[in-house]
This record gives sequence, structure tokens and C-alpha cells, in this order.
Amino acid sequence: MKKSVLSKIPGPILYLILAWFVIMITALGIFIFQKSNSMSDEYVADDFIVSAGELTEDLAAIDDTAAYSGTFVTVPMALSKGSYRVDLHYLSTATGNRADIGVSGISNLHFRSNPVSLSPQTGDTTLYLELDRPCDEVTINVSYGGAGMLELYQINVTETTDYYKRGLIYALALCMVIGMIYYFYRSSAPKRKTLFLLGAIWGASCIPLLTDYLIVGHDLPFHLLRIDGIYHSLRQGVFPVKIDPVWAKDYGYAVSVFYGNALLYLPALLRFFGFTVQSAYKIYVLLINLGTVLVSYYSFKTIFRSDKAGIWGSLLYSLSIYRLSDLYIRAAVGEYSALMFLPLVLCGFCVLFTEMPRTRRQELGPIFMIAPGLTGIIQTHVLTCEMLVLPILLLCIVQYKKVLQKGTFLSLTTAALTTLTLNLGFLIPFLDYYGTDINIRSEEWGAGAFKLIQGKGMFPAQLLSFLPQYTGGSWDTVSGVATEATYAPGIILLLFLVIFGYKILCEKQDISNPELIRLGKPAVFCSILALLTLWMSSCYFPYDTLSSLGKIPETLISSLQFPWRFLAPATVLLVFVAVYTIQLLSESASAQQGVMLIIGGLLLLFAVNVGWLFKDYIYTGTPYRVYQTGDLDSMAMYSYEYLPAGTDPGLILEGRVATIGCSFSEYRKEGTTVYMTLAADGSEACVEVPLNYYKYYTCKDLTGDSQFKVAPGYNNTVRVDLPTDYMGQIKIYFREPVHWRIGELISLFTFIGIITAAAYYKRRG
Repeated sequence: MKKSVLSKIPGPILYLILAWFVIMITALGIFIFQKSNSMSDEYVADDFIVSAGELTEDLAAIDDTAAYSGTFVTVPMALSKGSYRVDLHYLSTATGNRADIGVSGISNLHFRSNPVSLSPQTGDTTLYLELDRPCDEVTINVSYGGAGMLELYQINVTETTDYYKRGLIYALALCMVIGMIYYFYRSSAPKRKTLFLLGAIWGASCIPLLTDYLIVGHDLPFHLLRIDGIYHSLRQGVFPVKIDPVWAKDYGYAVSVFYGNALLYLPALLRFFGFTVQSAYKIYVLLINLGTVLVSYYSFKTIFRSDKAGIWGSLLYSLSIYRLSDLYIRAAVGEYSALMFLPLVLCGFCVLFTEMPRTRRQELGPIFMIAPGLTGIIQTHVLTCEMLVLPILLLCIVQYKKVLQKGTFLSLTTAALTTLTLNLGFLIPFLDYYGTDINIRSEEWGAGAFKLIQGKGMFPAQLLSFLPQYTGGSWDTVSGVATEATYAPGIILLLFLVIFGYKILCEKQDISNPELIRLGKPAVFCSILALLTLWMSSCYFPYDTLSSLGKIPETLISSLQFPWRFLAPATVLLVFVAVYTIQLLSESASAQQGVMLIIGGLLLLFAVNVGWLFKDYIYTGTPYRVYQTGDLDSMAMYSYEYLPAGTDPGLILEGRVATIGCSFSEYRKEGTTVYMTLAADGSEACVEVPLNYYKYYTCKDLTGDSQFKVAPGYNNTVRVDLPTDYMGQIKIYFREPVHWRIGELISLFTFIGIITAAAYYKRRG
């Protein structure tokens, strides 16, 4: 008699699957029950409590004749645990008015909501509220600023499913944790040690996230807008995202054309499951930290062929001072995401130049590391890829004999072509738009703060600091260092570099370990490259002189913005040297006790260094609670580099629609798409809509098959020229050209090909 499928599954695995099933079904059941029992209430004038102004049967009104400012309408209510959307319908003729939600009887820990301003340009706004506990004393407060007229007509309170939708993701996470516990339990003792240590490294890197708020980082508002722009584009069915809505008062911004966003789809998708902006971002940081721990462990383990070396590399790299500064102080999402892939690129080149492949699989190994590693960097931070050109070029020059060997040359060429095809979907739009009239290419932008960057580099005293000031701005050398944030590799990596230099230059040690012999020259080369990139991070590298040599070097150098960005490649190079030095010290069997003391002392300094950074960040940073799109500043574009050249940000007015020779009705805007009905009354008619003009915006006549001319209008908004006596409905939208789509398809097929090839060679062993 044949055994059933279930009987073939081991008992513990069966119980594990059953537990997963129960957890997911429970979470789904709670979500469905809550969704079917959600409430919706409408509050009108009869429900308003008015502190000033007038109350009629239709509305509450106040104007400046009342000589009053403050809360003029309050609506009390009782709400159960959950998430709520509060829609306000009003008329405002001046700025300074706002609405907020207050609670009494529960802790602030169990209540999340931010106030909103009542814009004169619109008559509707939305408040969001989350309650972790039922509350009988919830109030909606509408405040008058003292100028103009404010009328409040209606308030709608609707319970959303966000609070319980998140439960599905939490349930999935719980299943994964249970699975990891089971895997840990079933693992051998050495593997348990590795898993425990990697988990500890990951946990240490996430300590600053353990608050109920974000701490303001330099670039945080910018990158939160990137995530929410992707989310709102996906809501409109747009994929891949190129022109992000929400930005510039919902005029759209081509940030996704110039800034790779492949990894940001994950936090954007979490927004669909009810996560707030800050929660989605925190989960992204958790996953980037985990990815960095695992990638660096794999990379250094592969390079040194040692599990211990992998753990050392993961520790020193994941908790490196520059990476943590990037992660928290600067909140440079693109750069710290790119840092996750740097060890993989280093590993690929190291394997390619130090190992002699004997099989086809071994020949493909470096390609499977270099191409995905460089792709990850291109898709997250193009500038980091630009900085890698010099180290890779120097490596190929030094190793030119190896490069010219057939196998190595073929591997390098294949890796380069694979990287190119993997990224055509991003590079083709990037190069297409880079050739258009965008701020980043205009003389006005180039003549600004980033034309001469040398003075923005670090002083050597900062690079060599032990406990510097990590918070602060990024100024020029003329300002000194008192109020400037210090970006440095960290004293621990520099001390390992010193010890390595001493061992190589001052001691003649017989090395018996073949791995150390194999990696000796790469370690020397990495130490030299590390010193070069440290110099390039300082204010003494001749950037200003190089910029004066011509337009091309000036453009490349100004695009870096800050010399200390070179600390990114410097860090991974220094970690390689540090791990090699630890391995080298471990060879000194006769002085094991002294070696342990040295390494223990350095680890203590490392812990103090990291702890000081966390202390400086956590205890001096400004809390930033951001839950929904309305909490973001859509004009947080900093230098406005991706706006059409000549656009004045101060003239971007919310919801501006202008017509000449026509009238419009039934206007609807969905992200970067506008629908409207138009009636022309003259020979020359046009309409301007609240969209920033970029190439490939299209206008389609929905009542026929014709298309109308689209061109930049006032302040580079999208203008549509209409035919004489036109009457009908139009759709204005961004349409990707065919050559962009071809590039995306090539990238997709290349990605599928790599996955297929990797699976094939793994199966063959």
C-alpha cells in the first residue's frame, strides 16, 4: 500500500507547517471580520461644538471680524481600537488654519495622528488616526488662524482596514521567526554559533530603530517622499515608476528616472498593507541591515575560505562607522543601500584575480558576484558606481597580465556585458533624460554649491578622530569642525591598517597558511587603495584643480557633491585589510595570549566608537513622526536637480489649472494623469495643468483617436494646445516610449537568464 504524501513529511516539519497555517488563517480571519464590521459616521453642523464664530444649520463659520484665533469647532466622539480616516470639507480664504485630533484617557503611546493645514487652494483635507486602545474621549479640532474666512461644512469619519491588514505581514514575519528557530535548533553546533553571532551583529546595527518615531536624518524627508511616490504610482497601476507623484505639490518629479528605486518597491508595497510611512521605512532599514550582515559574511567567508573570517568581516563592515553614519545620521537611503553590495563586488574581483578556475562553474562564480553586485549599486546609487571606476581601473592596470589572459578577459567582459544588460531598463531612461534640459545639467545648478567641492572634504584630524561629533551639518573648511558632522572610517579600521603595515614592513613572519599567502598581494593592494580613497575623502585632494581642466572633469567631480563619499569604497577596502590582519595575527601561535589581548582591546575600542555614535544620534536627534502622505513636505527636493531647468519652485501652486480660449469641467487628477472635459471658444485655445513638464507626456482625445500637442507652459507646467472649436474629454498622462520598454524587457530576460544559469550550475554541483 502506497504511503500518503503527509506520511513522508517528518513530524517536526508537519507541526511547523500546521503552526504556520494556523497563524496565517487566524490573521486573515481577524482582518476579514474587522473589514466587515468597520464603521462610518458623518458629522454636520448639529454635531459641532463652536467656541467662536457662527453656527447655522449648514455650517460653522468665522472670519477676522471675530478677533479670535484658536480652536473654533470641536467634534467629540468615542472610537474603538483601529485605524480611521477623517475627511474634512471646508472653505478657507487664508493660510494659518489647521485641524488636529486630540485624545484623553489613554497614553500617547497608543495614539498616532498628526495635524494638517487647511489649504486655501483646496476644500478638502484628510486626517489619519490610529488607536491601540478604545477611547471614549476623542475630539476633532478645527482651529482658526485669525485671518480671512473659514467655513466648516462636514466631517466624515471612516474606519479603515490598515490596522488589521498589518496583521497579515506580522503573521508572516512570525512564521519566518518560528522557521528560523526550528532551523537554528536543527543546526550543528558550529552553525548555531555562526547564526547567533550574525543575529547579534544584526541586532546591534538596529538599536537606533527601537523608538516609536524616526530621528531626523539629513536626507530622510527626501527619501520618504521617494517611497511614497512609488506607492501612489502603484496605486494608479503605473509600473515601473518613472515620474513620481506626490512631489512638488503633486506636480510630479522625475526622481525615479535619475535615482534607481528597485529596492524601494518593498517599503512601497508595505504601504498597501496598512503600514505607516515611518513603519515601512523602519522595516526597510531592518532588511538592509540584515542584507548587509549576510552579504558581507558571505563575501569575506568566500574570499578567505573561512567561516570566522566571514563573521569578522560582517562585524567590522556592518557596524563600520561610515556605514552607520550613512544609515542614521545622513539617512542616505541610496548610498547605504549600495553599501550592501560593495563586499560582493570586492569578493568577485578577489576570486577572479586570486583563484585559478578549473570548471565552468568556477569560471562563472566571479561573474555571478560582480554583475549582481554592480547592478545592486547602479539600481540604488549611481554615484557609488562612479566612485568604483577608479579602483577597478587601477586593479586592471596593476593586473594587466592577468587581465589579458583568455579566461580572465572573458569573465571581465561577460560581467561587464551582463551588468549592462541587467540595467538597460534604468540606464536608457537615465541617459535619455540626462540629455534634456534638466536642472542638474544647467549652468545655474552647476554654478551653485557643488561646482567646487574640495572645501567640503574632511580634515585629516576628522578622519583620524576616535570620538568625534557625528551630528551636525556638512559645511566648508572655512567653518571649521565645531558644528560639522564628522564622516570617518572609524579608529578601529585605521588601527588595523597600522598593525598590517607594521607586520608587513617591520616583521618578517613566516606564513604557513596558504590562504594568507594567496591573499597577501591583494591585502597590500587594498591597503594602498584605502589610503588613496582616504586622501580623496579629505579637503587636500586637488578636486578644484582637476575641475578647472575642462567641462567633463568639472561635471564628474561636481556630481560627487562631497569628497567624503569616497569613504564608502575606503571602508570595504579597510575591512578586507582588517580581516587579513586578524588572520595574520592568528598565525602567531607563540603569542596567542598577546594576540587575544590586542584583538580584545581593539574590539573594546570598536564598541565604544559605535556606542558613541549611537549616543550622539539617539540623544541629540529630533523626533520625527510621519504616518501618512500628508505628513510629508512635498517640496523637500533640496537642490531641485531633477526639475525642468528654469522652473521656479516658489511658483508651484497647488492644484493650478489655467485655460486660454476654453473652459473645463469634470476635472480629475490621479497621480500623474489628468482627465478633464474641455470646450474651446476661440481659434487659439490651450490648457495648463498641475504637472511638471517632462518629455513623453502625452495628451489623448478620449472622444476620438487624435492626440494633441504637449509642450512646456507657465513655469514648465504641462500645456496642451487644442484644435479650433474643440469639445470633448482629454487624458493627459506620461507614456513610456518604445525604446524604454525594450530596455526593460532586455533587463528582465537577463535577470531570468542569470537565475536559471545559477540554478542549473548549483544543481550540477
